[in-house]
Amino acid sequence: MYRTLEWPWLSAFLAFGLFCAIVIGRGSDPRLARKLAVVVASLFTIAGIVATILFYNVMNPTPWVDPLRVIGFHEEPLLAVDSLNALLLPFASILSLSALLATPRALMTPARIGIILWQLCAVWLLFLSEDLILVAVAWVIGLMPLLPSRHTMWSLGGHIHVPYLVLSCVLFIAGVAGIIQAGVDAQVLAPSSLLDAHGIEAYIPRWVLPAILIAVMIRKGVFPFHSWMPSLADREGTSTVALLAAPQVSLFVLIRIGLAIFPSASAEAMPWVGQIALVATLYGAVVGLGARDMRRAYGWMVVSQSSLVLVGLECANISGITGALVLWIAMGLSLTGLGLAIACIESRVNRIDLRKFYGLGVQAPILATCFLILGMASVGLPGTLGYVAEDLIAHGTLDAHPWTGIAMILATAANGFNVLRCFFRIFGGPSPEGRYVWDLLLRERLALVGLVVLLIVSGIFPGPLVDTRTSVAVQLVSDVSESHAH
Repeated sequence: MYRTLEWPWLSAFLAFGLFCAIVIGRGSDPRLARKLAVVVASLFTIAGIVATILFYNVMNPTPWVDPLRVIGFHEEPLLAVDSLNALLLPFASILSLSALLATPRALMTPARIGIILWQLCAVWLLFLSEDLILVAVAWVIGLMPLLPSRHTMWSLGGHIHVPYLVLSCVLFIAGVAGIIQAGVDAQVLAPSSLLDAHGIEAYIPRWVLPAILIAVMIRKGVFPFHSWMPSLADREGTSTVALLAAPQVSLFVLIRIGLAIFPSASAEAMPWVGQIALVATLYGAVVGLGARDMRRAYGWMVVSQSSLVLVGLECANISGITGALVLWIAMGLSLTGLGLAIACIESRVNRIDLRKFYGLGVQAPILATCFLILGMASVGLPGTLGYVAEDLIAHGTLDAHPWTGIAMILATAANGFNVLRCFFRIFGGPSPEGRYVWDLLLRERLALVGLVVLLIVSGIFPGPLVDTRTSVAVQLVSDVSESHAH
């Protein structure tokens, strides 16, 4: 059951965003490009907030679908707002808006600004899509800016991420093609529709789910497909990694396709995926402690903490899954803010060598405060949303798998120590002599302080957010239980 909108708002808004991304990306004035992009991202944020409020303000909300149909293709909806993606639309928009505000001026060429808007539209398209072909298209176009141009295709020195991301695209497209072919074999009305794909698990070849799972693990940087993430942070900067990793589109695909279309097979596979993710969580935390460069330390933190979401999802109980879904939001906000804070610091002192003390705390106290809160929020600082999420995951894992819960707590503690190590190296020690380091600019404060406020307010009053994620967790557990019953 779903409700059809009277006008194709979703498709029109996506078309508007893509048009703006292309036009702004081809401009020549970086300041004008940033201002226009901030307006566009603000419109996406407002639209996402309004859609979320309206969706959850209805008793027993049902999916809202866009009336756009492809003539001669099928009559199933292509785009829809539902309980899983409603909250993720403003979430993704806030991440992009923060990046547009806080990324240093030297990095914000019109092309780079256009890429941020392009990736925002790709994330929205993937979240909203009810069609497998559109999901595959969104998966690929979201990674296109990170692939080399035709001029550098054959000189991939330093582009360690390229073969990984290309492989994830190939595997994901192959998996989607396998599902569609199974739909054809099952004689469903619309083989590429996610709605019609439910119930055809018996027709899908056994290799399809592993292909999709490996594509998801590659894009998330889960062990053993993790090495590209710190390398990308080292080469392109922390803000690039933040915008790629924070929305966690691979996790969305795992839930929307893996758990929904393969309820029986995914129930058997998720414990293995969870254990591999736990290894990635521990490995990233330990290796990050030895990193000498701030960018690589951040990359390893992203590998570790983003893998933690999969550990919670593997619990197969409402508490653990709810914690994973809440941690999805908390990690996105905190790791994006931390990545942007690092970019702000590098714009003032260049690359950060963690073997040195920089003494920036006296001259940049607001930047120091934001760095500390955002970094500690990513490891569950009490009073922030991260604490709520990790507490739920800890309860879920300790109930289901005690040793997994203990290992998760140890990894989180190691990441917390790493955050403090980086903080004291950057902001501790004597102040630099003969050099003035300015504190956060107004636009940087709007982004970083705004993210801090969001994390604290949602941590003190987590009820509404947790309730929305609990309803999704209940539905996921119910689907798995029904598959076992059959």
